[in-house]
This record gives sequence, structure tokens and C-alpha cells, in this order.
Amino acid sequence: MGAQDPRGLQVEPEAVREIARALRRGAREWETLAQRAQGHGNALGEIARAVPGEQFRAFWARQYPRWQRGVEYLTRMAEALERAMDRMEEAFRMAARMVQEAPTAERGALPFVPLALSPEGYPRAVDATGRPLQSQFEARVSTTQLLQLGVSEASLRSLLGLREGQPLPESIPWSAACGPVGLSMAASAVLGRSVPVEAAIASTLRTADASLQQSIRENIQARPGKGSLGFYTGIHDLIRAAGELGLKGEPAWVPNGEQDSEGLWRSLQERLGRGEALMALVRIQEKRGLQVGDGLLTSHQASDSVSHWVAVQGLEERPDGRYVVIGNPYFNRSERYRWEDFLAAVDGQARKERWWVLAFSKGEGHSGGRLP
Repeated sequence: MGAQDPRGLQVEPEAVREIARALRRGAREWETLAQRAQGHGNALGEIARAVPGEQFRAFWARQYPRWQRGVEYLTRMAEALERAMDRMEEAFRMAARMVQEAPTAERGALPFVPLALSPEGYPRAVDATGRPLQSQFEARVSTTQLLQLGVSEASLRSLLGLREGQPLPESIPWSAACGPVGLSMAASAVLGRSVPVEAAIASTLRTADASLQQSIRENIQARPGKGSLGFYTGIHDLIRAAGELGLKGEPAWVPNGEQDSEGLWRSLQERLGRGEALMALVRIQEKRGLQVGDGLLTSHQASDSVSHWVAVQGLEERPDGRYVVIGNPYFNRSERYRWEDFLAAVDGQARKERWWVLAFSKGEGHSGGRLP
């Protein structure tokens, strides 16, 4: 299988190598044709020593270097593709050696196989119309709800870069909405129907305690001109929101993954088997631009990483090892990681003597929860 990056670019190494081989064949054929043409030109010049023959020989003497440059160009292209494939394979071999030889060393984005369209039935987060979000950055918060939490109009105008008199929009982007987006996935899995991201966000703000309300106000005041909200949600923020959606949520203590990975695997497997939805706090590499690995799980020791909520959607045992399928709010898709790579990515806040995940089940007496 070829390598694939978050933007959908897929690389098939053997196909690239075949292109390189075709370029080399083309270069050889091009050179052979050029040599034949040069030979014919020289022969014509010898046979017809008159002006036409000499003119053709002179003409070809000027053209031949251009043909040679074409041969060299095709050869360089082939070499560049071959070097790229060799370096990519060496990079993967080096990454594998790092994982085996230095399990506690800082690592970059860990290998994964994306299931960008969630073909195996894993729920994606959707908006109120049922459309899957492209990423968590599409999430928005009601301006009215923010004002009800005591956020001033002046601070919202400063956040959005609006002048006095300009109307406030109905909603404001929330760039750090991984918690409610992940909760939307979890709630959809437990309730058996799509729970829109808007519902999860509205529940989060309606049930916000004094600490979260203060965090929201301070975050807005600290982001003049940023144009989006950047506050984060914690364990109890999500549990309170889940209760309003019709879920019973709790921090579930599980075996320490470093000391008893087998016990942790069985514990997660049992909970998923009972129909619970799980969320885990992990570390992701949040670099933008050309870097492959945006929003992907990374080592909990990596310095260029941030905390991030994901939904644990499935555990798989395959001939080549164990895998965890997560619902990653960052690009709102399912991603498959090796078990050991998932363990390495669990956030330090969850790596206590015993580890924890958030577990959600259908709450008693609820008929589906309150939706806005």
C-alpha cells in the first residue's frame, strides 16, 4: 500500500519507480535516435560535399547538443525519482529502528493508515444539516451564548477586529474544539444517531461551570484580532455536556499501558464491547504547511506537540499486529495506528499510576438528550 498524507496525496513507490524506468528507457531511445541522425548527417555531408550537404552537417552540429541536453534531462529526472524513493524507504526504516531502539526518545508523527471516508462504519462528526465537517476548525460558537456567559461585546469586537458599530456575527469560529467534536462522535456512537457538533458545543457552554466561563473570557481577552476562539475543554466540561446530551460520562481508570499493555487492551476491548464510547487525551503534532503529519498522533514527549481529544472507535488484531482506530477531530476522520504508537501518544495528564480514558454510555431515563 502506498503512503498517504493528510491532504489526500497518495504515493505508490513501485509506480514511481516504473516512471523512473520509463524515463531511462526514453533517454536511451532519445540518445540512440540522436546518434543515428548524426551518423546520417555526417554520411550526407561526405556524399554531397556541395553546399546542401555541408549546410545539413552544420545544422546538425548545432542541434546535437540540444538533443544531448534532452537525454541528460530525462536521466536526471529518473535519478531524482529514484533517489526520492530510496530516501523515503530509508526514512521509514530509520523510523522503525528509532521505535525499536529508543522507545522513550522524542519522536515525530507516528505512522498511520487513514480511513478518511470512515468506510468501516465509524461515525464522523456532522453539522446540523448532517454534513460531515472537513475539520474541527469549522466548529463555531453561538455569539448569544458567549454573551450569556458574561463575555463583553467589546472583547468580541476586539477578537474579530470589528470597529464600533459593526454588527457581531451570529457565531464565531472555535479552533480548539476537539473536545466537543470528539464528544459528537462518541454521542453518535452510543445513541445510534447523528448528534451534531452544534449540539455538543451548545451543551458544553450551557453546562459550563465558573472555571470554564472564566477560561473563555480570559481566552477572548488575550486574542485580539485572532478571529477565532482558542479555549480548551477538560474532563469535567465534557462529562457535564454529555449528561445534557443523554449520556452518562465518567473518567474510567484503566491499567497502565507502559506496565500492562495487555491489561489495557482487554479493558478497552471490554468497554467497547459493552457499547460504551471512549475518548482519550493524546498528543498531536500541530504543524501546518507542507509538513506531513498535521494533526497526527505523536510521542507524548515531543516538544512540538499539543494535547488533543480523540474518540477511540475500535481495536483490531491483524496478522502484523494490533491496531487502534481513532476518530480524530482535527480533520474529522478515522485513523488507524499501531497499538504501541497509540500508547506512546497518550498525554502525560492521563499517564498516572493508573491511566484513564473518558467512558460514555446511554444515561438512565434519557430518551436521547437535549439538542438545541
